[in-house]
Amino acid sequence: MKGAVLLALLLLACGVGHAESIPLKQEHGAFVVPVLINDAITLNFTIDSGASDVSVPADVLSTLIRAGTVLESDMLEKHVYMLADGSKQELQRFRIRSLKVGSLELKDVNASVAPKEGSLLLGQSFLSRLPSWSIDNRKQVLRIGKPSPAYIPLEDLAEPNSAPATDARQRERTIEGWLSIGGPDDESYEDLVQTSSIRVKGHIRQAWIKQIFKPHTERGSLDNSEKWVLYTMQLQIIDCVENTYTFIALNYYFEDGSVDRVDVAATDASTHWDPIPPDTMVDSERDFVCSWKPK
Repeated sequence: MKGAVLLALLLLACGVGHAESIPLKQEHGAFVVPVLINDAITLNFTIDSGASDVSVPADVLSTLIRAGTVLESDMLEKHVYMLADGSKQELQRFRIRSLKVGSLELKDVNASVAPKEGSLLLGQSFLSRLPSWSIDNRKQVLRIGKPSPAYIPLEDLAEPNSAPATDARQRERTIEGWLSIGGPDDESYEDLVQTSSIRVKGHIRQAWIKQIFKPHTERGSLDNSEKWVLYTMQLQIIDCVENTYTFIALNYYFEDGSVDRVDVAATDASTHWDPIPPDTMVDSERDFVCSWKPK
């Protein structure tokens, strides 16, 4: 269900560009697709939109480590996962520096380590970052949409090249297409909208929102990190009529230079729309994005 909801949001808000068709195979009654890991080894993964992460069995991870394609620095904190039978299990996670399906490559994909008898699963930590995807059962192919102008890949985000603006009035920033919409009364952070990313589909709007924090004022992320946050990026979907919002991408950029890409598909954010409270910064974001008209 998560995969279906997320796919519907992507199709609605982002549009579909030209698609690439990748032949699928059937193994044990499920479709598998060849995936190139870290430009080193190709393995067949089962497409599983119900899995929150890409999943790799422990013996496969051992092979990747021996081959030098996964380093100690790629290991992440353990995470508690809900299994299909409703039970919970704490699993090791690690970072896959490159996953390539067909001609499409994603960088820094979070993966969990399954027991040796587990399957290779292509879950939402990969699927949710695609501009669009679908399975053609008749032709037995995976269709992956190419990024269209309505979708900005995470790795293509503009980065700030000047000090954060502190003036609460709306004004153009020196970086490409970013407009400040101010911040809270305590000036602990500032919100900016990347105007070039705003897309309209009826009363639905999409935009990248950047939240820049004053030094040493905000700690952590959804993964309970204790590091100081420099700024966050989130790709918001806003319903201007229902006055609700959700987001399909969320990244934390820390003062020490590290990045935490949160698996939005595994959180409530990707499965329901939240009401926008009045007189909040989210309300200001909604007012700006919903009233924006291109020059």
